[in-house]
Amino acid sequence: MKNSEDVQKELQELSPFLAKLKEKQTSLEVPENYFQALPDQIWEQIKLMPQPEQAKSQLGWWNRLLTGLQILLQPRVAIGLTTFVVLLVAGIFILKPDSSSDSKGLLAGLSGEEVTAYMSENLHEFDTDLLIEAASTYPDWSFLSGSEFNEEEIDQLLDEVLKDLDDETLEELL
Repeated sequence: MKNSEDVQKELQELSPFLAKLKEKQTSLEVPENYFQALPDQIWEQIKLMPQPEQAKSQLGWWNRLLTGLQILLQPRVAIGLTTFVVLLVAGIFILKPDSSSDSKGLLAGLSGEEVTAYMSENLHEFDTDLLIEAASTYPDWSFLSGSEFNEEEIDQLLDEVLKDLDDETLEELL
């Protein structure tokens, strides 16, 4: 106790105002049932406040559309939609039906004479190796029957092709 009396005297000497405040200080007490009644009082005050008008219900269709577009243009949503569209387009290209099956049906309707006529007119467009490979499937040269070449011309053409072939390709063919 002596210590607290010494502190009190020192406080009185240094600041008489603070010493008087300490003497007058009373304890704070909360009124009875204050915290139980507080939520009801707050709700009553909220109910008495003026309500803002519903702005969205008065917006025209144009403003609603612009608001929707602003939501879609937010970075997260825009990136998500872009990713979805890219995956959708990729899926369509990957899963689309193969068009080569249609071309096989078209080629099946062509006669041998039509194919031979087309090949003889467009011979310069075909790869030599591809022609040699195709000819090897017909060892009797039946694919040239009905063409405008006679046997001498065919022999001349074969000789020219053989001259153009290098040794490695010639060995592979034989």
